[in-house]
Amino acid sequence: LKDISEFKNIEASSIESMNLQYMRDEREVQQQVEKRLLAAREPFSGVYYIYAPHYPYHDYGPSFRIRSNIDSALNRYINDLNLTDHLIDKTLKTLSKDGKLDRTIVVIVGDHGEGFGELIRDRLHGMQTTDEVQQSPLILWQPRLIAPKRIELPTSHVDLLPTLLDLMRIEGAPVQGESLLCPHRKQKFVFVQNVL
Repeated sequence: LKDISEFKNIEASSIESMNLQYMRDEREVQQQVEKRLLAAREPFSGVYYIYAPHYPYHDYGPSFRIRSNIDSALNRYINDLNLTDHLIDKTLKTLSKDGKLDRTIVVIVGDHGEGFGELIRDRLHGMQTTDEVQQSPLILWQPRLIAPKRIELPTSHVDLLPTLLDLMRIEGAPVQGESLLCPHRKQKFVFVQNVL
């Protein structure tokens, strides 16, 4: 790896939220991602971790508000998901500028879901192993390699690497999980454990 950007060295302002300075302004982070993508030589791999839809859900202003009452954590979360959509759109447009998008496997994955009181004591994540917390989105996009479809069987993040290897036609790698492209998946269930 030639270049790793992380919280400590990315050029973006800190956001003080609930007296904590551990978040970066996601709009500025996306500008850094854009610079790196435009300069990237192929083949390349990149991970862009968008922290916006994480507690304490910072308010990024009226342009990203779908819900106006920002006193509500749920409303700020939904607004931050809207910001996340905009950031993903800008990132995909950046990849399109010089044709890289046509040759890129795009993976959009959530690290966890979020609870907002759907069940008793179900707030945020990590406290309960509810569907709201355990289910997260996964979108794989590369029209030349993948036809659109919805996978109904239980999956896990551990299935991502075998799926990417399958897409790139790399065989024999000793990895856990199962490719989501396999028409007859053996995995019928996923184990979930709350470790807090």
